Amino acid sequence: MATPPNYHCLLNEVLSSIPLTTQSITNSYVTEQLNLETCPIVTVTSNEEAASIRSQVQPSTASRPIAQVLEQANSIFSYRLFNHHPRFFGFLPGPSHPVTLLSDLLLSSKNPHAGSWSQSSGPSAIETGLIRWLAEAAGLAEETAGGLFVSGGSMANLVGLQVARDQVSREEWEQRVKGIIYVSEQTRSSITKGLRILGFNNKQVRKVRCDEEFSMSVPNLVIMIKGDREKGLTPFLIVASCGTTNTGSLHIDGAYSASILLSKSHKHPHGISHADSISWDTRKWLFQTYGCGMVLLRNHSRLLQSFATGAEHTRDAADFGDFDTPNFWNFGSELTRLARGMRSWFSLQVLGLDCVWGGLIMGLSWGRRLRRS
Repeated sequence: MATPPNYHCLLNEVLSSIPLTTQSITNSYVTEQLNLETCPIVTVTSNEEAASIRSQVQPSTASRPIAQVLEQANSIFSYRLFNHHPRFFGFLPGPSHPVTLLSDLLLSSKNPHAGSWSQSSGPSAIETGLIRWLAEAAGLAEETAGGLFVSGGSMANLVGLQVARDQVSREEWEQRVKGIIYVSEQTRSSITKGLRILGFNNKQVRKVRCDEEFSMSVPNLVIMIKGDREKGLTPFLIVASCGTTNTGSLHIDGAYSASILLSKSHKHPHGISHADSISWDTRKWLFQTYGCGMVLLRNHSRLLQSFATGAEHTRDAADFGDFDTPNFWNFGSELTRLARGMRSWFSLQVLGLDCVWGGLIMGLSWGRRLRRS
């Protein structure tokens, strides 16, 4: 039987190669950024090319040089959409700022477990601070507001929807099946998926007609709510972009538009301060890489009511149920989680708010130009 390679020798070899490999990756990134106009906007594999790529999945028994694997990876990555291309306007994914390359590298190099306060108190303090600052920008009370960073807008919406469901029905199934949700014609697909995951069927979802400005028609909404109550149903959730209600919970999907809250000159979205929960996707209008969104709650204790659990393997992590020293695994569905807040913190600290807002202004001006044309 062959003798396996010495793990420590290979570890030392990899560690010693990291500086040069990192330089190679960053050089490739900079070259690509400077020559985007000469690149195709998107390259899609043929069936034969896809089959060839799939054949490269299984690792060999022996180790391979990092440079060789990196070359292979670059070839695979050439088949993708360049959403930071200067002539790309046709799809939702937004470009990330070059500084996020550094924030992702920094986060990966530290690799903190941000599930509990004892394991990641520094990054967790940044996360709570960012959440409070952004909640305050949304008009939520700092004393009670809370939230957490998640993988993106879809997961942020799912968290907000679950909290709303649990507040109205807890574990009473009979009450839950009478629950009615109101969405607009412009509601994103992640809301529909989230509601299905949480056990709601299509008959429990009402689509409210939008006006010429793509806003939910409040008169039609009021009529629908009144009609459902007369049928003995339980209206409990409105998913909107802005507005107020006393029906139950108001969840605002702010994946793109929430970033306007950091504006110095533009009017903030009307009614957003009345939300019970807000999703905010930083990879869109805050130019982060994928996998960095957040959900804000008017009352952070509602997250604990929906997600906090006790387990034998977490018993040594003291939990006081507050938002100053949180165990974030009790605020969401992830037990093992990245310190995603550090990504946004690093980028915002380097760029400054004026630079971030400059990017938003540029996007707004392009949108107006496209609309006029």
